[in-house]
Amino acid sequence: MSDLFICVRTIKFRMTSSKFSVLKSTPCSLMATEEVTNIQERGSRYVSKAQSAHLGKLQWSFRSQASSRHPTLRVLCVLRGSLIFPKERAIMNKGTLGKANLDVSSLCFGTGTNGWGGRSNQTDLGLNELADLLAYAYDKGVTFWDSADQYGSHPHVAKACKIVGRDNVTITSKTTSRDYEGAKADIDRFLTELQTDCVDIILMHCLSSDDWPTKCRGAMDALSEAKETGKIRAHGVSCHDYGAFLEASRSDWVEVVLARINYGGHNMDGTPEEIIWVLEEMDDNGIGVYGMKVVGAGKLDHDVRNAIHYVLDLPAIDSITLGMTSKQQVDENVGWVEEHAGVLA
Repeated sequence: MSDLFICVRTIKFRMTSSKFSVLKSTPCSLMATEEVTNIQERGSRYVSKAQSAHLGKLQWSFRSQASSRHPTLRVLCVLRGSLIFPKERAIMNKGTLGKANLDVSSLCFGTGTNGWGGRSNQTDLGLNELADLLAYAYDKGVTFWDSADQYGSHPHVAKACKIVGRDNVTITSKTTSRDYEGAKADIDRFLTELQTDCVDIILMHCLSSDDWPTKCRGAMDALSEAKETGKIRAHGVSCHDYGAFLEASRSDWVEVVLARINYGGHNMDGTPEEIIWVLEEMDDNGIGVYGMKVVGAGKLDHDVRNAIHYVLDLPAIDSITLGMTSKQQVDENVGWVEEHAGVLA
């Protein structure tokens, strides 16, 4: 039978020496012992949850991958034989989002295409239509949803959660408030609009200068307080400036970053090489990163497959957010992500 590549476990390492030993084959269910010498493990956060099933004899192989900073080794599990458990949702589960330790699917449903001022291409679909599309994506394994106050998508996400179950999805929202009182009020309003007692992630939206740690101290304090009281599970930033982005990589407060990245350098905060350099710094500091502008705000629509694969190939990227407005787009994007994961239909 042909080899079947499955995204059941991915472990990433940073090489500190060219010497390493190959992982031994094992007949048990994903219980292989990692025997790697002179390699520094980058953290257990990279080990994705795998279903407990007897999968037969596992043959381990290496696929090396270079970044602009240092080589990275990705260990992939190869199963000879047939897949004996359902692939739905399991294939989309890449693992956890940095030190925030939140489960995320490799594909995140973005609700903010051309979004600002309380609307987006997604919310223009209508309340029921977007909620149904989110639920459709969930059935395809997309369990990570990105929303924001400026997109006006909270009611749509709330309605979709009633369909799929709130505990089954990870939700991001974003605040544009920069002071304590404004951010505190936003958090409470978001909870009401999303009809939940906890938002998984709230980001400070659209930071555009490198002095944000000083200017936004009040909002940061409000978000920290919200995490302590259980209103949110993680906080972070989305950036639209290289200086702001670089500062985020150095911040102990930042747990999650929404980063603009694509192979063409379109609508980004720097060149791909500059951004990847900072992404590696974030990765080293345990910051969870999910990518936006993956298709360059439409400029790479002619090459979506390669655009998706390029970003998912980056070791620092935990997930990518794509704005979708139809079932066809969901199916196509899920297909490209599944293909990247090595899952054969």
